[in-house]
Amino acid sequence: MAGCVLGPRLVKRAVPIHTFAALSAVASAVSLAHALETGALLWWHLWAATAFCFAGLYVVIESWLNERAEKENHGFIMSLYTLINLGVIVIGQLMMTLADPAGFPLFLLASILVSVAAVPVTLTAAPPPAPLADVQLRPRRLFRL
Repeated sequence: MAGCVLGPRLVKRAVPIHTFAALSAVASAVSLAHALETGALLWWHLWAATAFCFAGLYVVIESWLNERAEKENHGFIMSLYTLINLGVIVIGQLMMTLADPAGFPLFLLASILVSVAAVPVTLTAAPPPAPLADVQLRPRRLFRL
């Protein structure tokens, strides 16, 4: 939840591509940090850092896609994005069978994949999305709706 709330602030503070690159770098490093220690407390903090980074990455990508998609193909683009996103999540879970989950190779592979996935976005020549609008979380109003 913190990534969803603070992610837009990061995007406003820096160019969206820079925010994406920074969050990708941290997520990649956190993947490697899991292999350093297997203590539950440290892993909880690393998991929280990963969740924060990915929430922020989703903010950047989804705001960019929402802005760039034309009205005629918006549904198709968001459907394709969701299909790819969920497909990659499933493939990531299946990759747990490739090696011993307690060993280093899977953490290394996760780090490599996060790093490589950032390359097309960070090298794009497409104009960045417009600044994000300020949105306030109002749970009572949401519950009433």
